[in-house]
Amino acid sequence: MTGVLRTLGGPALQYDVEQFLYREAWLVDSRQYDEWLALFTVDALYWVPNGSADSDPKERGQLAYENLSGLEHRVYRLKLPGIGPQSPPPSYRHLVGNVIPAWTGDNELLVISSQVVSFARQGREAQYAGTWEHLLTQIDGRWRIRRKKVSLINNDQALWQLPVL
Repeated sequence: MTGVLRTLGGPALQYDVEQFLYREAWLVDSRQYDEWLALFTVDALYWVPNGSADSDPKERGQLAYENLSGLEHRVYRLKLPGIGPQSPPPSYRHLVGNVIPAWTGDNELLVISSQVVSFARQGREAQYAGTWEHLLTQIDGRWRIRRKKVSLINNDQALWQLPVL
C-alpha cells in the first residue's frame, strides 16, 4: 500500500473498527472458528502473500489464498479431533494496534493494522508480525470482511507452521 490514507468518520468509526478487529482476534484466540467464519462475506478472499506483500498470487505461490469455501475447509480440519498437524490444538494470542480505517470509493472501508500473533504448540513458540489489511463492508448494519490480506514481515522465510492469522 502506498501513499497516505485519508481517514474519515472520526472517533466513533475508529472505535467501531477497532472493536471489530479485537473481536475477530478473540474469536480465533478462543477457537470460536464458526463465529470467525461468520465475519466473512460469501465472496470473501483471505490472502497471505509469499515473498513480498505485493506479490502476484497468480505468479507466485502463496502461503494462503482462499475464498470462503477454502476457509470453511480450513476450519473443518482445525475442528477434527486428533488431526496430526493440529494435535494438540495450538494456542494463539493476537495483539492488534496502529489501526487506520479509510473509506474507499466503493462505500467500503479499508482498515490497515499492525498485528503480532503469538503461537504455541507442543513446547514450541513462534511469533508472526506484519500488516493486516481488511476490506470491510456493512451487511445488515454489521461489519463483514470482504478481503483480508496478511503481509507477514518474514514471509520470505520458511515458517514453522502457519497459524490462523
